[in-house]
Amino acid sequence: MLSFSATIIIDVYDQYIKKAKSLMEKKNSDYEEAWKYLSISSIKDLIMQKIFRIQGMEKRFYEVENYAYKVQDNYIDILNYAYFCFDKNEKSIKIYFFFISFHFTFSYL
Repeated sequence: MLSFSATIIIDVYDQYIKKAKSLMEKKNSDYEEAWKYLSISSIKDLIMQKIFRIQGMEKRFYEVENYAYKVQDNYIDILNYAYFCFDKNEKSIKIYFFFISFHFTFSYL
């Protein structure tokens, strides 16, 4: 049985995952899944831009209107970009292993 604090953590986690998924779906409809055409390196650059943006907001948090929400939104963007990297990487690995198995299949005939 989960403790009270573990239940709260799971609820908060689920809340942020739902928010991230909703944002990803909205942006996909706005940008027509443009991330599919980006390389993993380009997506990593976007993640770095978000990190630098957060660092800049942290340095001048007293000047940033709705600071907490803006930082939170940038972290959610990072989460979605990381998901895109995992998705692209998983597909690349599957393709790589397909070609390796294809090569070995025909090299032993």
